[in-house]
Amino acid sequence: MLRNILAIGFVLATMGRSVAQWTAPLQPILQELDAAKVSGSLEVSEGCREHSLPDFPQAHVSTRRGSVVEKLSEVLADSRAIRVSQEADGMVRMVEVGVAAELLNVRISQIRFSDSAYTPNDALVIILRAPELISFMSAHNMQLTSGAGGVRGNVGRWPPELPHISGSLENVSLSQALDEVLKTFPGLWVFWNCPQAGSKSIVSFRFFGLRRVSPELFVTSD
Repeated sequence: MLRNILAIGFVLATMGRSVAQWTAPLQPILQELDAAKVSGSLEVSEGCREHSLPDFPQAHVSTRRGSVVEKLSEVLADSRAIRVSQEADGMVRMVEVGVAAELLNVRISQIRFSDSAYTPNDALVIILRAPELISFMSAHNMQLTSGAGGVRGNVGRWPPELPHISGSLENVSLSQALDEVLKTFPGLWVFWNCPQAGSKSIVSFRFFGLRRVSPELFVTSD
């Protein structure tokens, strides 16, 4: 838990909220994804403030029957304009209207997990070191916040039988690489793109999942 708090300390410090308060809107989203046995992504931009990330969209528990897209559309009905769709492989996309997402389409020649990643956000740290992403962000005046990825102090020290990511990915877009992580660690990846004064943008990424501590469910960010 301490690792999680430290890993998103930048975000929480700027927003003045506890971890539970900040991530509470994600729980209804993650519960619907979990019930449908699929993972998803969330792209947000509206509500950005200088040097900080926006709140998550407002969400409430769905009471309707239907597909995961229909249920998540109800979950997010009271929020700002978010389009919900599902791809052929089952991935659910929740995209706020107007988000600039060119970064997600940047292609990466190779991502090598030379040290096995035993948490999704440890994998995220490795992915975001790709030189193609660094070059793109530099060229487009994007600043990656410390909310993206955690401290990789536990990488390589976990029991090898636990779920983990190893090997390499070849010729993938950033969004495809993030989707690959969810195949091992089901849940949700979130992308923030926050325009600032001038042409600068603050961008950040984070993986979230559900964990049950009987009898309650909690949103985690390992």
